[in-house]
Amino acid sequence: MTNDGYNTLVFDGENRQLSATNGGSSGTNSYDGRGLGFVLANPKVKNGLRVEKVSASTTTVTIFSGGQDIAEYVNGAAPSSPSVEFIYAGSQLIADISGSTTYYFHQDQLSNRLLTDSSGNVATQRGNFPFGEEWYQTGVSTKWKFTNYARDTESGNDYALARSYVNRLARFSSLDPIGGDISDPQSLNAYAYVENDPVDLADPAGLTPKLYEPALTADAFNNWLFEMFLLGSDPNSDLDINPTTIDENGDPVETDNPGSIFGFDPFPPGVPGEAGAGALAAELRASAPPPPNPNGCDPMMIAAFQHIWNNTMRFSNMQREAYFTLDLGEQGFGFAYGVGPIVGPGVVPHAEVPIDSATIAIGHTHPGNGTPSAQDRLSPVPNYVVSQFSVIVTDPRKPTPAGDRQVRGANWNKPCP
Repeated sequence: MTNDGYNTLVFDGENRQLSATNGGSSGTNSYDGRGLGFVLANPKVKNGLRVEKVSASTTTVTIFSGGQDIAEYVNGAAPSSPSVEFIYAGSQLIADISGSTTYYFHQDQLSNRLLTDSSGNVATQRGNFPFGEEWYQTGVSTKWKFTNYARDTESGNDYALARSYVNRLARFSSLDPIGGDISDPQSLNAYAYVENDPVDLADPAGLTPKLYEPALTADAFNNWLFEMFLLGSDPNSDLDINPTTIDENGDPVETDNPGSIFGFDPFPPGVPGEAGAGALAAELRASAPPPPNPNGCDPMMIAAFQHIWNNTMRFSNMQREAYFTLDLGEQGFGFAYGVGPIVGPGVVPHAEVPIDSATIAIGHTHPGNGTPSAQDRLSPVPNYVVSQFSVIVTDPRKPTPAGDRQVRGANWNKPCP
């Protein structure tokens, strides 16, 4: 996109936006050589992080830690005196410090909605429409307007790390460097924001949509995923805290690695059919205690099941299963979705769910019978079977009907009373 209807956009050969110019103002960008792909451990992402922006007479140099903006220096500020510093809890921005002034950020599901000062006074109230256009703002202005994106004042567009996002159009200004997946048609539009579902999804790096993290920090959300899908326990239950292990900050270490609880390494090398995955299944079945019942009332759990159910075909002349995988990667936990082949009458539908050494749980749909099959029970990780009748999860430790546990009944897609 070389013109978004308001700005003329210029890109370099690596698809990085060099400038945005309109009749009233302009901004130019410079990037580092290491690249966002290094931070995300994804070789498909060639874009560098934006380390300098020049707008009118203001030059801002940004210091990143990973993909997070932690400090900015304006017009040659001394290294020991950053113009502004940003404080995070996990991946969630909680405060900025500029000189002697500190503001604290308060988020809802979409974005920062409230800023307060050190005395607890409201400094800013603001809101967005779902795709990021500003609805209203009062008080102190901030560049952190929509999700974790930084809004450029000269263009009105958002810096989204891998790309620039034009909130007025609900589109990115350049192609998604990762590309889409034929099993997920909405992802084939390489300019669309979160597959056109901004209420349920976020895109923290301008690359791959992820489920939102309502009322949770990023760390708490990761813990929720871990507890819900691997342990099968109620969210926010206590994990294994070892007060005798102290980190460099003097805090007790939370050993939320599944290995510390089950007594084995749940992520050995290998993929299904190879020694690593076989060892995973064997150790799960031999050494781990059965987990408690999962909480099927959790809205995030319902949303994941609903997503794959909406992509299931249940017609008399054609059927199709859909699935999700939950993986632990470089950036924490994340969902991936897919569908199986469409089959005709008399053919049992199936989905080949990709499981590798980072997969901690899977789920798939049954267009007809809701009972897990013998093949379903061979999964080396918990396998959630979603049907119109129920949601049932298999137990890798007991791959028999006796190991199956019902998560919810036929009303699984509705909130609990």
